[in-house]
Amino acid sequence: MKTSDLLTLVEYNRWANQRLLRQVKKLSPEQLAAPCWLSQGNVMETSIHILDASWYWRLACQEGTAPAERLSAERYPNLDALWGSWTEEDARLVDYVGSLSDAAVEGQIEFTPPRARPRRMILWHIIVHIVNHGSHHRAEVGLYLNTLGKSPRDMDFILYMAKYAHKA
Repeated sequence: MKTSDLLTLVEYNRWANQRLLRQVKKLSPEQLAAPCWLSQGNVMETSIHILDASWYWRLACQEGTAPAERLSAERYPNLDALWGSWTEEDARLVDYVGSLSDAAVEGQIEFTPPRARPRRMILWHIIVHIVNHGSHHRAEVGLYLNTLGKSPRDMDFILYMAKYAHKA
């Protein structure tokens, strides 16, 4: 995989996150925290989970050590705080991927998870995991938002490419 291809994926990921967050922002604090069928229990926790996975894996790739802490609701007293952190994290991921050479993207990285032995993985596999993981949970939240009449509408990669990506 080329750096430019991976960069397109993380830019799409940022676009889809922002599209989702614009609709999540329309929810009341009660709706954000209401228990529901989402995998993380409610909209706020699921949104934090998407951010947490991106942050965790980027640090593992960039610094070689995965963080011992996990992001949680205690860190985000409201949606504005989450939005700010998420926007910053998406920018960090785009900047990080943009700084990589094609050889680095294809190469293996070694990182150490908390309380575990060091691991080696191909870098682009981890970055694609960040995007895929986000797509899964964005779809969950998007479906739930739709039941509240606040659908984020299509967040498809092909839509992003047709409307927003630079044309070759």
